[in-house]
Amino acid sequence: MKSHSDISTNIYDYVDYRSFLNDLTKELKQKRAHFNHSNIAKWAGLKSPGYLKMIIDGKRNLTADMMARFCEVLHIDGRERRYFEALVLYNQEENPDRKKRNFEELSVLAPRVEHYEIKKAQHKYFTKAYYPCVREIVTLKDFKEDYDWIAKRCLPPIKVSEAKDAISTLLELGLLARDKKGHLVQTDSFVRTEDFDTQAVEAYHAHDEILTLSREALIHVPQADRNFYAMTLSLPQEKFKEIIEKFYHFRDEIVGIIDQTKAGQNDEVYQVNFQFFPRTKT
Repeated sequence: MKSHSDISTNIYDYVDYRSFLNDLTKELKQKRAHFNHSNIAKWAGLKSPGYLKMIIDGKRNLTADMMARFCEVLHIDGRERRYFEALVLYNQEENPDRKKRNFEELSVLAPRVEHYEIKKAQHKYFTKAYYPCVREIVTLKDFKEDYDWIAKRCLPPIKVSEAKDAISTLLELGLLARDKKGHLVQTDSFVRTEDFDTQAVEAYHAHDEILTLSREALIHVPQADRNFYAMTLSLPQEKFKEIIEKFYHFRDEIVGIIDQTKAGQNDEVYQVNFQFFPRTKT
């Protein structure tokens, strides 16, 4: 935004273009009173003065033509314009696979400076299912710091280059470290999304990756080595909340069991999932 050198709203801090437009127009209005929603719409050649607010509120989507007009009016240009266009495509895409590819494009367009490189590394941890797996593999009895061994030990197997990248990223994020003997160790037993500067997008892609793993396990893992259980049931709303609370308690019990084990005592890495969602619509 070359014409707005005094504006602090940074597009690269956003993964939601509506939030970006909201914050940018608020700051513009504060520093340049004539930059209100009505004037911005008029400068973009729109008859409806409330069109921009409908976009920000999620009541309308941005078309390619409108996206170009707003970029001109708000002086979003160069690499920032390409990022904004990718951001709009990402936010308005409904297909999970295409949405994931769109987000990868955003990561490529983000600046190569330390702040954004760390954000990219955090995103990789939560959206590449083998990252948490590699982190847990470090605690196994038979662990070897050998990228080929790590790659083959994962299920499904990963590439040697992915194993190398995972170790490097985990060290960069401080999720792995080296002890006095130079051996890889975990820095904390568990990783929570609240420990990082993550947004809803990370959670979305993390769960999408895990569901993909679950489908693959249903096909490729022998029944004796896995446990899948599902119920479809009707219940009153208050019971839904009661069951969720039981999930939390059970999760805490699992954490308690894991706390009783030490690195070097574990035999395998497991994935535990809970999904509880409506099958009818009011």
